[in-house]
Amino acid sequence: MRKVALCLVLVSAFISSVDAENLVAVPQLQTRVTDLTGTLSASENAELSKILADYEKEKGSQIAVLILPSTRPETIEQYSIRVAEQWKIGRKGVDDGVLLIVAKEDRKLRIEVGYGLEGVLPDAKAKDIIDEVIVPYFKNGDFYGGVKIGVETIIATIKNEPLPPPKFKPDAKFAKQAATAIGMGIVVSLIVGAILSALPVIRHLIALTIYLVILYFVGLLFGSSMASLVHAGITGLFLLGVRYLGGTSAGKAWNSDSSSSWSSSSSSSSSSWSSSGSSSDSDSSSTSGGGGSFGGGGASGSW
Repeated sequence: MRKVALCLVLVSAFISSVDAENLVAVPQLQTRVTDLTGTLSASENAELSKILADYEKEKGSQIAVLILPSTRPETIEQYSIRVAEQWKIGRKGVDDGVLLIVAKEDRKLRIEVGYGLEGVLPDAKAKDIIDEVIVPYFKNGDFYGGVKIGVETIIATIKNEPLPPPKFKPDAKFAKQAATAIGMGIVVSLIVGAILSALPVIRHLIALTIYLVILYFVGLLFGSSMASLVHAGITGLFLLGVRYLGGTSAGKAWNSDSSSSWSSSSSSSSSSWSSSGSSSDSDSSSTSGGGGSFGGGGASGSW
């Protein structure tokens, strides 16, 4: 009996190892919408990615879509949890990630829900979204329409859940914009500051207004984001004040002691901003997991 039991264990282990070699690999997470079937056009993929990116920026929660041919030999539930464990979408400790997986050849789909959203998106609700919202589109061959309305329904369901606000993370594009706006703000500040120091006091207000208007359009031209304008405005106004004070006795004393340090600090600041913004600009499609956890919550369906 012991020999028979040992043989069964060895056979089982061999079968498991063979199955493991045949498992569908989990693709690397690079975009919010991963289509391995060519079902979505480039414009459809871009539109879905933008919807997900805008929601993540607003709320912090991460939602990802994966369309693949098949999960066989695994069930979609087994494969989905492997994807969730590897991608780790959602914020660490908040666990507010959602996966929408479609196995096209298997005619199966699943919504995998992170721990932090299981209260607002329980299994029954996920099942309703699949059966009543997504599947009718899939049955008509409209996969893009089904995925889009599914994503929008998931967002509408979880968007009012009280979760921690998203943390601001400046990307390469933002850094580049801010660096350019700050640099132009410094240049405009020095030029206009020199003009102000030579004008009578009565005309200072008019000149300052003109300066702010110029600075605003410089920010729009080179920064295009409100944050860049704020950076440029703060930098420009501060330098303008220093330059204007240079015309007074107190300002001259302060200016003479600090002009060299201002020069070195401003150049080093510009250098560091430029280097941080030298990498390629990110877009709405690129993403990475935030460390979220999943416990198998969600629902599956077919069409």
